[in-house]
Amino acid sequence: LSIDKSGGYNPGEGTALPSDLFLSSIATLSRIDVDGVPVNGFLPSIYNYDVETISTDVPQLSWLTSSTLATAGSSNPTSVPNTAATINVIAQDGYTENIYTINYIGVSATEQENLEQLVKIYPNPALQELTIILEDDSKGMVTIHTTDGRLLMQKGDVHGETKIDISSIISGLYSLSVTLDNGKTINSLLKIK
Repeated sequence: LSIDKSGGYNPGEGTALPSDLFLSSIATLSRIDVDGVPVNGFLPSIYNYDVETISTDVPQLSWLTSSTLATAGSSNPTSVPNTAATINVIAQDGYTENIYTINYIGVSATEQENLEQLVKIYPNPALQELTIILEDDSKGMVTIHTTDGRLLMQKGDVHGETKIDISSIISGLYSLSVTLDNGKTINSLLKIK
């Protein structure tokens, strides 16, 4: 039922409601990338993420709002690791607001090398099949995302030597993540021929 100065009307009757009558209250992100790599495990409803870094260069942060009517801005640290960046998202209504926090956690080069020794990924570039080898009885999950953050493939319960069929993925550059059961993640770019 709608009511205006001339009376009350049933749906479909009377004057049409103006399109700008309602303001969007969506203040979420649909993705966050750190140095071009999607944040592992990102969900619009989770506002706090840890990202490991071995570099002291401040990562480049990019994002996409869930609503084209929302605005977002970031506050970046002047150094890393052990600092945080924030992305403040404000809905069109001007009231609804969410803040995403990206904690840059320092990982020593030795820790990173040890992690890379636990996980082998080959071939890269790949054509039809990708092999993941997890050493030391490690278990984990493999995800492949497009560079714009869309999840293409996810395979859990990866352990030992696991072969992954990638023949259905078209040629291009993708983001590959291997997340171990201990929470540690190795991110890399994967080229598919």
